[in-house]
Amino acid sequence: MSSLLSLGLPAVLATAAPLPSADRAAVEETVRHYFRSGDENAASELEIAFHPTLGMYWVDKDGRVQELDRHAWAERLRAATTRQPATVRRIVSVEVAGDAAVARLHSEFPTHQFDDLVSLLRVDGRWRIVLKVFHRREPADAPLPAPAQVDAEQKAIREVLARAFQAIDAGDGARLGSTALSRAQTYAVDRGELVAVSVPGWQARLDHARAQGKARRGRGQDDARAGCRSHRHLRFAAPGGRRRLEAGGTRLWSPLTSFE
Repeated sequence: MSSLLSLGLPAVLATAAPLPSADRAAVEETVRHYFRSGDENAASELEIAFHPTLGMYWVDKDGRVQELDRHAWAERLRAATTRQPATVRRIVSVEVAGDAAVARLHSEFPTHQFDDLVSLLRVDGRWRIVLKVFHRREPADAPLPAPAQVDAEQKAIREVLARAFQAIDAGDGARLGSTALSRAQTYAVDRGELVAVSVPGWQARLDHARAQGKARRGRGQDDARAGCRSHRHLRFAAPGGRRRLEAGGTRLWSPLTSFE
């Protein structure tokens, strides 16, 4: 079974302002292009929904993080000889913070279900998906996790957050690296253009800020307890059972963006 851990994630998503109806409609239209791409094996629909920088991540049955870019995904669709449309497609929730949005999606098939968590950015006035992580439940009627398990996962996620925020406050690049996969990217919209920075890039920036005496201090624990109310949006992979920040986010403050 291929999966990426998402248990308890809504509890740590940012508290966002009410989403304007026009923005919600635009985000949902982007998601519908994504849904059609899978149901119709339509690479053209995928390319409308997803930005070329797309990263899709999941954890395979051996606990290893896997990834797929938009080009490879589109080629798979073009090569497909049969269709397997979903029996159910649903947009569970949408949250927005300025030019960033997070949507939780649910899809059902005869043999399995998917819960997607996608991050979108408004680039050149248009909402596009820049990141997808997912959890696959198989068989389709597999039971949901017990409340105690969800609580344990929420606690583990908050512990990762606390360590990441402490690293940011201290300007400690090495410590940040212990919470994030080195392949991770952060994404931002700067004056309408998409900007991507790798985790190693942020580590270097943090270390430089500390060397210059500019590290931020004192907010990490408060941010973790507040459940990321500072508009920090997160995604977690669990390779080998260890929670780590998986990939990019929205630049809302310095010296480090939030992780998506």
